[in-house]
Amino acid sequence: MHHTQHYDSPLGGITLASDGKALIGLWFDGQKYFADALAHSHDVSSLPP
Repeated sequence: MHHTQHYDSPLGGITLASDGKALIGLWFDGQKYFADALAHSHDVSSLPP
C-alpha cells in the first residue's frame, strides 16, 4: 500500500509518497509527470514517525 502526504513548503506544494518503509516519490505541484509512477489506489495520510 502506498501512502501520500501533501506538504506546503517555501518552494511550493510538495506531495511525498511512501511504501511504508521508504520514500518512493516526491513531486512539486504542477510538475509535468506529477505522481506518474504512483499506483491509482493509495492512502492519503501521514505515517507515524
